[in-house]
Amino acid sequence: MTLEQIRLALDWTPNTNHTGFYVAQHKGWFTEAGLEIHIQPPSDQYTKEETPARKVVNGLADCCIGPTESVISCWTTEETKARLVAVAAILNEDASALTVKSSSKFSSLKSLDEAKYASYGGRFEMAIVRQAIKNDGGQGIVTEVNPPKLDCFDCVMRGETDSTWIFTAWEGLIAKKQGIELRNFPLNEAGVPYGYSPVILAHPDFLSGQKRDIMERFVKVVERGFVFAANNPAEAAKILMKEANDKRLNEMGEDFVVESQKMLSKHYLDANGKWGIMEAKRWESFVDWLCQNGCLTFRDESPVPRSSLDCVKLFTNELLK
Repeated sequence: MTLEQIRLALDWTPNTNHTGFYVAQHKGWFTEAGLEIHIQPPSDQYTKEETPARKVVNGLADCCIGPTESVISCWTTEETKARLVAVAAILNEDASALTVKSSSKFSSLKSLDEAKYASYGGRFEMAIVRQAIKNDGGQGIVTEVNPPKLDCFDCVMRGETDSTWIFTAWEGLIAKKQGIELRNFPLNEAGVPYGYSPVILAHPDFLSGQKRDIMERFVKVVERGFVFAANNPAEAAKILMKEANDKRLNEMGEDFVVESQKMLSKHYLDANGKWGIMEAKRWESFVDWLCQNGCLTFRDESPVPRSSLDCVKLFTNELLK
């Protein structure tokens, strides 16, 4: 049987946000569906030009992992660029937060004024961070620092910067392993109706014609992998380590990965036990918030008219039916 090739660009080095892909690969479910998956972790350099969405837009991958903002960015850039579409949410609930060391002077979001923030270079990232600080009563004058993407959290741990954005079930546990206590500020507590993160973004060529069947098979296999991980976190974590064979995972150790998996598996499924399903009202709320607070701008920093962005086009649940 000839297998259809599909290339997936990861947003980070292999971790528990990605477990479902590796479970499905280990179980042979991609092969059963007539697919051969090629998982592309970022390089150690992980430059801005190497972001997962750029890989898909530039034809180096067929789909990728990224936050809601990556989808929005694709729909508010040059019309010649591919409009990527979210086809599944990996996490049903937000498991991220802005963070500082508990030993620092920063006791609240508003106190982050004048702090040094390690930025991943996301197009809307700093606007969101500054508005979250304003929502908490600050002025939003945090200073952006741009270390290598993979080094943002380590910069906080080394004391070179004060804050960054983390996944609490990953970087939060890394800090715990190092004996460092963190103070986390979830965005929803600052009045930010944050969208889904991460999601699977697909090239529009895979949402119509003959290629749509490939993406549909892919999404359904991935769903199977994440449902397995939700119900069998310890086993899934061990599969992740074996299949990814990543040096960072190996350095963390099995106990760490299992603990992270048990934390994150609780966020995979919705209240109905379904994986991947996205709600229009959540997309609408986040886009509305971005526009209302001046966070959604074109690359020339002019505001994106809310009427120009139709959230219905940004995502689809059709491949999960």
